[in-house]
Amino acid sequence: MLRWKKGLLVAIVLAIALFCLPMLPAQAFVPVDGTFIANDSCEALQSIRKGTNPGNVTLTPDVAYEVVGQNKPEPSHYQIKIKGVQPARWVSVGCGRLLTNCSQSVIGSGTEPEKPTTSNKCPSKVSTDNLLAISWQPSFCETHQSKTECQSQDASDFDAKHFTLHGLWPQPRGKEYCCLPSNFTKKPWSAQPTFDDELEDETLALLKDERRMPGVQSFLHRHEWYKHGTCYNPTSSEPEQEYFEESLALLNQINKSSVQSLFASRIGQRVTLDEVQAAFEQDFGPGAGSKVKLKCSDGLISELWINLTGDIESDTPLTTLLANAKDARSKCQGGKIDAVGFNN
Repeated sequence: MLRWKKGLLVAIVLAIALFCLPMLPAQAFVPVDGTFIANDSCEALQSIRKGTNPGNVTLTPDVAYEVVGQNKPEPSHYQIKIKGVQPARWVSVGCGRLLTNCSQSVIGSGTEPEKPTTSNKCPSKVSTDNLLAISWQPSFCETHQSKTECQSQDASDFDAKHFTLHGLWPQPRGKEYCCLPSNFTKKPWSAQPTFDDELEDETLALLKDERRMPGVQSFLHRHEWYKHGTCYNPTSSEPEQEYFEESLALLNQINKSSVQSLFASRIGQRVTLDEVQAAFEQDFGPGAGSKVKLKCSDGLISELWINLTGDIESDTPLTTLLANAKDARSKCQGGKIDAVGFNN
């Protein structure tokens, strides 16, 4: 009889725990606040996609682990914290049982759990209306001198004479933090869950080591993924990799164009919006320049915001995406191209 009651209690707990999870379409990381009770000595993976387990870490049966998230709304794995192991690891859902905080409150107080809330609806299809934001890093660093990536910038670095990735932003404005809890926006970038192991080694190296996105040193890539990438392509089996791979492919096209040559050859001088638009039209076709907006600060050109329309793949020509995009309105009509170093 005691065994039967224990089994019934476990079944009730599991049923309530499942009820407390948000019913969302296929999407990447979903934060979860709860506890995982291990039933077996299962592997604790650092990367689901790669199947890596540095240190051959395994769970201890009947031990409770803090849960920080799951890999998708209908999960195959939970991400848990293990004492003495960094970063958090992934464990198969079949290795134990999940107790969410809402299920624990039900058992303890008899109150009905609050339904999870999200800050935005979950998109059902890939975004075809996007804005590519690319930075001129020396200008950015003039107003962010304390940031790690600015302290370490050198005249020989890639980002001294090339554009860098700020982000790829699904439109319209406000389409952000898709499928995430409403309080997720309050998390510091450094406290947001890491997904570096879900990126291919080459992609992560380009972003960080080769400074295509120097802000990785300040966790900019986490911020961009959770704010914008979660709204980019909910149908992808590798959403983080796809988001950054395709963003880098677009950036690469601009860095191999007359636009980059214009900026690199005019460091320390003023460049006008007309000149930038002409450079875009030279390489990306008639009308391409009208899709570009200059962002300026203290007389310096700090970013280019580029409207894009169409399905994006890693080999999609910018010419195609610009041809169908909406015109941009630029308040800034020109500015100085800053050099590496402060107060230039």
